[in-house]
Amino acid sequence: PSLESNAEATHSNGSGLPPGCTPLTMSRLFQIKSLRTTSPSEKDERLTWAQLETAIEQIYRKNSSNLSYEELYRHVYNLVMHKHGEYLYRQLSDCIGRHLSTVSDTIVSSHDNLLQVLNDQWVDHQSTLRMIADIFMYMDRVFVKTRQLLPVPTLGLNLFKDHVANHDRVHTRLLDLILEEIRKERTGEVIPRTVLKNITAMWLALGIDTRAVYENSFEVPFLAASSQFYALEAQEFIAACSCADYLSKVERRLTEETERVYNYLDRETLPKIRAAVERAMLEDHLQTLFEMDTGFITMLRDDKYDDLARFYRILHPIPAGKTRLQRQFGEYVLSLGEDFLKDEEKSKQFQPFVQSLIDLKAKFDRIIGRCFLTPGDNAPDRAFVQEMNDAFTAFINRNTRAPEFVSAFLDDLLRRGLKGMTESEMDGLFDQTIAIFRFLVEKDVFENYYKQQLAKRLLLRRSASDELERMMIAKLKQESGYQFTSKLEGMFTDIKLSEDQQEDFRQHVVTHSHDLPVEVHVSVLTQGYWPNQVLSKCILPPRVEQSVQVFKDYYLGAHNGRRLTWQTNLGTADIKARFKKIYELNVSTYQMCVLMLYNRADNLTYTQIATATDIPEKDLQRALVSLACGKAKILLKHPPRPAVAPTDQFRFNAAFTNNHRRIKISSVVARQQAAVDPQATRQRVDDDRKHLIEATIVRIMKARKTMDHQNLVSEIIKQLAARFRPHPRLIMQRIESLIEREYLERDREERRLFKYLA
Repeated sequence: PSLESNAEATHSNGSGLPPGCTPLTMSRLFQIKSLRTTSPSEKDERLTWAQLETAIEQIYRKNSSNLSYEELYRHVYNLVMHKHGEYLYRQLSDCIGRHLSTVSDTIVSSHDNLLQVLNDQWVDHQSTLRMIADIFMYMDRVFVKTRQLLPVPTLGLNLFKDHVANHDRVHTRLLDLILEEIRKERTGEVIPRTVLKNITAMWLALGIDTRAVYENSFEVPFLAASSQFYALEAQEFIAACSCADYLSKVERRLTEETERVYNYLDRETLPKIRAAVERAMLEDHLQTLFEMDTGFITMLRDDKYDDLARFYRILHPIPAGKTRLQRQFGEYVLSLGEDFLKDEEKSKQFQPFVQSLIDLKAKFDRIIGRCFLTPGDNAPDRAFVQEMNDAFTAFINRNTRAPEFVSAFLDDLLRRGLKGMTESEMDGLFDQTIAIFRFLVEKDVFENYYKQQLAKRLLLRRSASDELERMMIAKLKQESGYQFTSKLEGMFTDIKLSEDQQEDFRQHVVTHSHDLPVEVHVSVLTQGYWPNQVLSKCILPPRVEQSVQVFKDYYLGAHNGRRLTWQTNLGTADIKARFKKIYELNVSTYQMCVLMLYNRADNLTYTQIATATDIPEKDLQRALVSLACGKAKILLKHPPRPAVAPTDQFRFNAAFTNNHRRIKISSVVARQQAAVDPQATRQRVDDDRKHLIEATIVRIMKARKTMDHQNLVSEIIKQLAARFRPHPRLIMQRIESLIEREYLERDREERRLFKYLA
């Protein structure tokens, strides 16, 4: 910059300073002077260029140590300042071109050593071009910039491209040699990677900020040759290898190509060469790979995690391959589920049904979690998770008893509690069961079963732990929302209030000096929370009836306006029975009513028992079978057959003995797991659905005011999807019912349009 500013100053007034200024002299130190210039003649111009040309030749000969770069720079400066820039630029271009012509001849004359010779010449050209550019810097900054010509470094690259890289006898041989070296490396030979790296860098540099030269001279033919190489190799491998071995070879090839790019090719070549390998070795053979006996299905069946992970990794970048992998995965899961449903031993009982589903889902969760991980975030691929969920939803709901079985499985768990399990293991089992619950379409059916079973656990005190019960309800609430569990939580609230109320009743008895013949514990239930029970009357023993009346007077006195309805079928009793020894029997209320009759008689007929207790026929038969035909034969039946007939007689078994002092008389219903009547439950569910659909219709129409049939049906299905999937015919029936009751009306002109009536 100082030379340029000095030159401008000299041009202005010949003294190196602006007009009116004198040079500044610093005493005894130094004096700033302008660069001296002369006005060369045409002869001097040629002589000056001759000196510069000689210097350039010395640089090319690597004999530049004796050159004066300051003098050479001054020669360039003088020529440019005196309007000889065009001459200088042309002469420089010709000089470099002549030299590069000799370089190309040298390269052409080399035979097997062409790569090394070209590499050496390219390295020399880069270093000499930097020296030349330094000498001609002033020309670049003043003349070249003004005329918008190519700077010396760019000029040198273009000349090298024209004279050397694109030389007819260099370009083709160079490409062939490069491709041959790459082929050798693919077959396991060692090649000069540094030389190849320099040559590919040369093509990139010759493109002058573009990849055009690199692409045309190397990348396009490289990709074509690679595609041909791998197409032949794929045919060879696929004929001789198993699916797992073939995929392993493909993955190794992809890794090698990635390393090759990082070692000596341009990074932007990576996705292109990978795509070429994938197309030649995978896309063109997808059908064969999926149909091989050792293919994807076999890997799934045999839990080949490493092979499955490789299959996924390799096909993930290929849309058609990944889509087919997902589809085949979903089809395999569905086929296993259908085979499972055909196994009557597993599909007809709740325990093996749900446990097998849990095990099956755990298997596929494990496969997805270990094999189908999305590149980058290393999380399970959501597409495969969705395929699995869709398959499970499809085949589980083909078993119409699936909601009942899932509820019964949870009921069994909550009755048994933590037997042989830690709390964390039980929590994990709850989560696994909730995952199966998530696949149920008829969640309202599950809710109905669960509510009835929870009621029995709470009222009959068969639940192993209140903490586990609340844990399960919390999980259901998290999964399906507050509305789904509000009644379940209300049932717990009732039990807690009943316990507090029972304590208050005890205080009431003491305070008022009531004489209770029998201690009673009453649970008062809110009718809206608990399952609707069929009212069954029963004549209680006089002493029990007296205690019940005391509680009734106490409760109605404390809660004016309420009404108590007794559910004797849900009660239990503890009885002391005197045989040869005294035993404590835990029985149902109906069993208690039967047994208390034997305080007055030792032998009774079925008809006498039925008249004295007024227990419904089926309930009485179950109670008698439990007492006379179970493990603990408190009564002796005549004739001794399992079925109960009106003519049967039942005698008190005075000779009864047992190793335990406290004995629980299990009911036949509990042993057969038939405590919940499926037919009655289904009827209740259907009735509930009618009300729920109508409420949803009214809620939607109240907000929209007017809606056509198709959109209304779609919105109803969408809002009810979390509980069940209503059939359009059922929806239409409820719409017609609402029209009859004047909640809705049809538009007079457009009959498929409905209007809300306030």
